Amino acid sequence: MTLNFKQSCNHNESNSTIRFLQNCYWMRFLCGKFYNTAKLFLLAVQFMVIIFLSGKLIAAEQFRIDNEIVVDKIVVCSKTYFLEKNFLGMIEDNGEITYYDAAKDSFTLLAPLLRIQTQLSASETRREVDFALNKIRSSKTRMGERYEFIANPVFKTDLDKNSGQIALQSNWVDYKLTTEIFADNKIAKQYFDFCNLTCYLNYRVTNSYGQLFRLEVNRILRNENRFPQNITTTFYPNGKTTSKAERTFYSSHKLIKRLTDEDKNKINSVQNSMNTFKTVKFDEYQKTINLQITNNPAKTQN
Repeated sequence: MTLNFKQSCNHNESNSTIRFLQNCYWMRFLCGKFYNTAKLFLLAVQFMVIIFLSGKLIAAEQFRIDNEIVVDKIVVCSKTYFLEKNFLGMIEDNGEITYYDAAKDSFTLLAPLLRIQTQLSASETRREVDFALNKIRSSKTRMGERYEFIANPVFKTDLDKNSGQIALQSNWVDYKLTTEIFADNKIAKQYFDFCNLTCYLNYRVTNSYGQLFRLEVNRILRNENRFPQNITTTFYPNGKTTSKAERTFYSSHKLIKRLTDEDKNKINSVQNSMNTFKTVKFDEYQKTINLQITNNPAKTQN
């Protein structure tokens, strides 16, 4: 498997591992169960670094998005690389890596500190999401307002096109976004397809419905052809009318239209890892990652 670059580099080992796809933070909040800061930190970054293919890119075929998330004063940084027909996400400090292979239509998840990897079918992931949503929508019994919102999310939307400010409001979660218009429609399509695959993959990893209403947020941004530069997300776990409890996190995103030599070296290091890491079944991968977090909670926060 080739990641487009021939440069080589040493893979820098650190003392931390970030499990960004351990559980679905959306469902945790919607069910009214607050978890410790370390878990929130891990879960919040999950939607930032997932990988997807969508057709041919513009002449500038390789670009990246730099991400930063702040949760309870903890900061995590990640980068998403767009590589022609393949996409790659990396969390700093040897965090988990996710690679999408266009030819195979599959994801590879890698845990650098544990030196293991696993593969998932993207098409199977999409089918599981469709099945989950159809199950909720066709249910003859009332599943509760939380599930109804997940299956058919509706936001009150306020867009100021002059400033690029967007406010999305609901009884369960609010978004405040600062956005800019995409200068190129091909880059925009790549980005939004990537965002949707984020939701699909999160569901596959967590087996939770909670992430799926992010698809509606993506749809709104896509219709307006806007890139979110800054996002403030506030959760109301029991609904605004029944609970004052809330949790807010902040994220910023910057689109970089060219890759540096350092970027290319990092990308090539993933190629080296894919050639050397032990390949395990998905269930074993999940179990090993979760056990690592349980046994070494402090390390996951570095």
